[in-house]
Amino acid sequence: MKFEILAVGKMRDEIYKNISNDYVKKIIHLGKNIGLKNFEIIEINKSTDINATSRKIKEAELMLDYLKKIKTTIIALDENGVNMSSQSFSNTLNKLTDSLNNNIIFIIGGPDGLDNSIIKKADICIAFGSFTWPHKIARILLQEQIYRAISIICKHPYHRV
Repeated sequence: MKFEILAVGKMRDEIYKNISNDYVKKIIHLGKNIGLKNFEIIEINKSTDINATSRKIKEAELMLDYLKKIKTTIIALDENGVNMSSQSFSNTLNKLTDSLNNNIIFIIGGPDGLDNSIIKKADICIAFGSFTWPHKIARILLQEQIYRAISIICKHPYHRV
């Protein structure tokens, strides 16, 4: 089983990169207990088109091109997605990971969000509440929640009720 984050844009700031890399290591280490073989972040280039709709479409084309190559469960992050508690998110991941062959890809759009073609392709659409988060923080929040979900599944003390 493999987890991936497919994200628009490059993480350039060293402070955020270090935090992200730390979560990658934690997820891989603890994830072995649930059959996780790999966790990686795939970055696609942010569109420089002047029109927001065109940017989303171009970014979606790159995402769909990548998704054609793999068989996976798609979880998209979108402001109109379902709000979940950490426990609910963990339960969802636990159900999805029951099959060790089930790979999961989490998709984070660019500053303009995700195109509807990605939302329609997603198996699950989740939101991180009503707040608007900077892209680099949203990515780290997702990694933290993945790590927390795995810790809940493994009954690791990281998540305390």
